[in-house]
Amino acid sequence: MDARRRFDNATRYGPVATIWTRDVTTAHTLAADVRGEVWVNGGAALDPALPWSGILADTEEKVVTIVL
Repeated sequence: MDARRRFDNATRYGPVATIWTRDVTTAHTLAADVRGEVWVNGGAALDPALPWSGILADTEEKVVTIVL
């Protein structure tokens, strides 16, 4: 698991992770190590037509999409 987190965080883009667990403490521990977006026991159904940019990518502007 540690090697996987180091690999994911080495990218210039913000990784996205989904953690499935019954242990909230484990979820928070793992999520704290990810330099990106983390979903716990689920995720959002995002429309692929909506704009989105990697969190860590070097771009001139960032687009943040909020789905309600």
